[in-house]
Amino acid sequence: MIRLLLAVWIAILIVLLSVTGRWWGLVFVIPLALDLYLVRRILIAPSKP
Repeated sequence: MIRLLLAVWIAILIVLLSVTGRWWGLVFVIPLALDLYLVRRILIAPSKP
């Protein structure tokens, strides 16, 4: 859950920085992609009994 919230926050941050003309905010695309990858891995991982 925390990772998903973090991904949403990073996406909002990227949008806000890009809209205001601060293109260096696109640097956060890499951490966003990593975070979404980890969220996906966690969701599809089989639960251990």
